[in-house]
Amino acid sequence: MTPQRTDDSRNRAACVVEVCGITLQAWRGVPSHFDTETPFDRVVAMTLAAGGAVLVVTLGMFALHAVPALPLLAVLLHRTGLTERLRGRIVTWAVALHVLATALALVFSLT
Repeated sequence: MTPQRTDDSRNRAACVVEVCGITLQAWRGVPSHFDTETPFDRVVAMTLAAGGAVLVVTLGMFALHAVPALPLLAVLLHRTGLTERLRGRIVTWAVALHVLATALALVFSLT
């Protein structure tokens, strides 16, 4: 299995665990998160925390993909002969689009 497929599978599993745990707790009429009243509730809360951590780490890794890409873009643009002002605008737009994509990924993973 490729690393991308492993990440996708892990994200899907984390989402299923989150939805099932939250649904179970709602059906039982108890809070879904931070409920440690009984040993069972504690297990559910810790499982939900672990699933949430997987999603947060995965999204963090997605956000870090820009770290090597943006300096590379700047270097390549420097070789084009474009003005510094135009190169700056292109890099600014690339950063803004990456931030937007990361925010959308976060929103979609939490809904």
